[in-house]
Parts: sequence; C-alpha cells; structure tokens
Amino acid sequence: MAAERQLLAKFETVAQFNKVQHQPCRFRTALCPDRCGHGKDWADFKVVAYLVYNKPGEYGDGKDGSFHWDIKGGQGEGPAKAQQEQLSAKVGKLKAGDYVKLNWLHEYVKTEGAQFPERPITLLEPITADEANRLAATASS
Repeated sequence: MAAERQLLAKFETVAQFNKVQHQPCRFRTALCPDRCGHGKDWADFKVVAYLVYNKPGEYGDGKDGSFHWDIKGGQGEGPAKAQQEQLSAKVGKLKAGDYVKLNWLHEYVKTEGAQFPERPITLLEPITADEANRLAATASS
C-alpha cells in the first residue's frame, strides 16, 4: 500500500540560519547508544517573515518563530527523501546569520500500520540580507 499524505499546513518563509546542534541519543533501547541511530543533528532556523501560510484544516502547525530540521532524516520517507543529501549539503554551507528562503510542508502520513507527521523542506535557497529585508517588508503578517 502506498502512503497516503494529507497536507496539514504549507509554509513559505524568509528565515535566518542559527546553527546545527547535535542531540545525543537518550539511551532508551538495548541498541543505545552506538547502534540505535537516535542521535540527531538539527538545523535551527529563526523565521523572520511568513510569505505564505496556508492551513487548510484544523490540525496543521501554526506560525512559530523557528523551524528545526534533522539534517540526516528530516525529509522523511516520502517523495522528498530524494532531496535529503542535497538539502543537507546546502545547510552545511550556511554560516550563522545567513538568510534563506525556506519553505516546508506539514503532512500527515498514513501507511499500512502507521500514522505520523512529516515536515519536508520544499525550498532552501540562500539570499542576501537586502533581499531578506525586501521580502520581509512585503510579507503579510
């Protein structure tokens, strides 16, 4: 059975990259810490402005001042997974304070025997501070 995806929210933003932060394993299974894969490296972005925010239903994420993305597996298992390495490489080139156009989806995924949210990035494009300011000035609140 193919996964069924429901769009809960769509985000198009101007954001500022903060850092990549490592979250170590929390030692919750017998495979921890060296074979579990629980440790994550999170890319942390501050949302400067929302260019587009669309929440078609009741359950999508609201507007928040930040976005965190797992650089090892943040694209999930769906169609966006093919972009994981490319996006991780882009994040690796960013420096603290760099501005980006950052778009992502909040989806609810149903597969045989499992249901879970995913938040794949659909666009990560470095921009200048001037462009970030121009876009933020024209953004709706």
